[in-house]
Amino acid sequence: GEQGLAANERQSAEIKPQVPRVAISCEQAPRPGQRRSSRAVRALKSLLTFIPRTLRLKRSLQQHRCQALVVCTGPWSELLMGCLAARWGKVPWVAYVFDWYSRRFDSIPGLHGRVIQRLARWLEGPLLKRAAAVVVPNELLQGEYQRRYRIDPLVVCNPHGRSEAGALPDEPWPRHPQQLRVCLTGAIYQAHFDAVRNVIEAARQMHGMEVMLEAYTEMSQEYLNQQAKIRGGCVVRPRVSAEKMFQIQSQDDVLLFPLAFDSPYPDIVRTSAPAKLGDYL
Repeated sequence: GEQGLAANERQSAEIKPQVPRVAISCEQAPRPGQRRSSRAVRALKSLLTFIPRTLRLKRSLQQHRCQALVVCTGPWSELLMGCLAARWGKVPWVAYVFDWYSRRFDSIPGLHGRVIQRLARWLEGPLLKRAAAVVVPNELLQGEYQRRYRIDPLVVCNPHGRSEAGALPDEPWPRHPQQLRVCLTGAIYQAHFDAVRNVIEAARQMHGMEVMLEAYTEMSQEYLNQQAKIRGGCVVRPRVSAEKMFQIQSQDDVLLFPLAFDSPYPDIVRTSAPAKLGDYL
């Protein structure tokens, strides 16, 4: 019964220290090129659901007796919602910033985008200063936050996604003397466009070597043609499982990690450390 379970828990606590209960709040923002509802509908939905979601998160913290809340950057409201829920639930919270929060919405066009951009710039400093800790993926973003807000973020580099890295095969490079296989994985949007175009143009100028660029991405060939002006030189492949992707990457000669020289948000590119970098390394 409940008394027996409670006695077992007390006995276990005497044998080994209790593991803190930590809640993680992270909502994935839609990727560029994916189909979305209208911006007005999304904005209205965000406003109508903000308070209910915050209260629901606060209740979850209390029901599960969480000792801390980790909030990851996604939509603009995520950090604010986490801060309020943690304050109302009387627990410390940690801001886990994947990308520069006040700059990551710079590409959203129109009035909706300008409103979100102003809100993010206005909220960033006060929110990060109120967090018990701030986690960033690299030293560049750490330096920006130190200089701007006089805080000391913790750098946690991106890990790789494999349980075992394994030994690198002892094979010639490139594997085929007259062919160079280049692999690109993940989303392709404004932060990558001109870098991919540069690789394709360089490949066309290489004589005596066939360069094959394959992109495993959710973006369609039509999207790359229209938005990125990438026409030819890049074969689009559908997404595959993580384990299959590691196998493909291990067989390629070059893993392409494109960051654009000319993009609508240079601050994001300058301080970027996408998660796939850990897998590449």
